[in-house]
Amino acid sequence: MRSRRPDSVLGLLGLLLRTWRAANPRAFQRAALLGGGVALSGAAALVAGLSARPCVAPRVEARASAPASRLVSLVPARCEVSARMCFRDSDCGGHDRCVDASGVTAIVHGLMAQARANGDDDASFLATVAWSGSRYGVAWVGLKDERFSINFAQVSAEGARVGGVVRVAQGAGTNALILPSLAASPSGWALGWTEVSEDGVGAHFQRLNANGQAEGRAEALESGFNAAPRLVWNGREYAAAWYNVGVTSQMSLHFARIGADGKRVGRTSTAARGFLTAGAFGFAFTGDAYGLGWTNTDPRDERSETLFVRVGAGGEAGNVLRVGPNATPNLSLALAWNGRHFGAVWEDNLNAEDDTPTSRLIFAGLTPSGVAVPRRALSDGRRLVIGPSLAAQGERFSLASTVVSNDGIDVELQGLSAQGAPEGQPVRVTQGEVGALPSLVFTGREYGLAYTQLDAQGISIQFARYDTSLRRIGRGAVISAAP
Repeated sequence: MRSRRPDSVLGLLGLLLRTWRAANPRAFQRAALLGGGVALSGAAALVAGLSARPCVAPRVEARASAPASRLVSLVPARCEVSARMCFRDSDCGGHDRCVDASGVTAIVHGLMAQARANGDDDASFLATVAWSGSRYGVAWVGLKDERFSINFAQVSAEGARVGGVVRVAQGAGTNALILPSLAASPSGWALGWTEVSEDGVGAHFQRLNANGQAEGRAEALESGFNAAPRLVWNGREYAAAWYNVGVTSQMSLHFARIGADGKRVGRTSTAARGFLTAGAFGFAFTGDAYGLGWTNTDPRDERSETLFVRVGAGGEAGNVLRVGPNATPNLSLALAWNGRHFGAVWEDNLNAEDDTPTSRLIFAGLTPSGVAVPRRALSDGRRLVIGPSLAAQGERFSLASTVVSNDGIDVELQGLSAQGAPEGQPVRVTQGEVGALPSLVFTGREYGLAYTQLDAQGISIQFARYDTSLRRIGRGAVISAAP
């Protein structure tokens, strides 16, 4: 029997928990017998409360309550009144609160609530994947004993983990380490992340050698409020882009070049300034320049516009391109270069009048001079579709996303033409499990996909390979499991 469409975030999370319970009845019963079970309504209320008020925990059973370290948005969120980017209520000031409208924080906390119900407080989520030319690298957020960490592992071209898990960074006390970004070079890796602490929000960079071991110490990309760093390798050096919030609450996108040895090349530049956003931005390299895409929200009427800028190899920014206005707030954007234009996919946050959590994805083809491919909807707005990850295969694209529907929470893959037209039927990656928050990379021969999965064993990072027709290659692997 199909469950009815959720009519609120609370209903969405109830659906998530019911889906997990139906798929894992023995594990759920075992957790309850061990005293680790949480009533579905209580867990859903906990997560819904965290989603609406990330820094105020609702009153539930002691075993189900969330520690202070988890009371933070796991993605860039928005202050309800001022609309500036935030991760905690304290980032917004008095009489304001931090709200994650994307659903990512609610979904992750829902997964963690179910893991705790199964007696497991070791969670792995928010994966990012890169390809070095011979191996995949996967980085993710770990949460164990109420402490956050940034972890890394390598995966062979055949899809098997190589060596053990490397803990690159460990959060001190209640500090939250979130939003990892990974880039690969022939000689090693570069890893960026966001740290949310009592002292503020910072963006960090760490270089890893070919074996995945840290070289040197992690460095702050810049002083002040900085978040959500994204990294790419251009064949000679790394490039980093991140959000910066100034003392006047003005937001900017900053850009820096970092050599293969981890040393800065030139000065930090400003790619764009003067906007308000809550979602992640897209960052991609063309072969001789970079593209940055993001969304801007006007807090006066909740209208959004999608923005794009070309950044030269030396960090010089061009004119900001306004892709077009939208009637509702937009969130995260993914960007990929296909040799002719950037493919951009972003979340169009459609909330029905009854607050049903729905959204759709929008595609457009962008160049520095204008919109090369007009905007088109990739989903119909009847489901909650979040967290796009886009990869280019020649002139075509492939899209991975999280889909929440009556059937559960799943990772889907969809092939797209150069013009963004869906090709073939979407591929459901998860079969009988809860899957979310994918990261996709194309190697030139195949796709590597990393994502978060909840099953009877807990919350883990899974890895799978797909050919150019999006057919599964071999068996998947659990990347985050202890050796």
